[in-house]
Amino acid sequence: MLCAERARLIDEYRNAVRYYSECVNELADVANDHTNVQLLQKLILQAWTASERARVALARHQSEHFCESDLGAR
Repeated sequence: MLCAERARLIDEYRNAVRYYSECVNELADVANDHTNVQLLQKLILQAWTASERARVALARHQSEHFCESDLGAR
């Protein structure tokens, strides 16, 4: 059974990774515009940081509560 906190963390991680992907895709669209490239690179780093934090939070929760297994939350 998927615990509510794990479901929330998965959703948060999914959204963070999606935003990171969108930023990277936008970078390809403005590759010749150095002003926008610098701004997007900053946004990409921020988006990557947010996605990494979300990944770590999910992994920590799963490790502490064993809710990725059939044992359920503890």
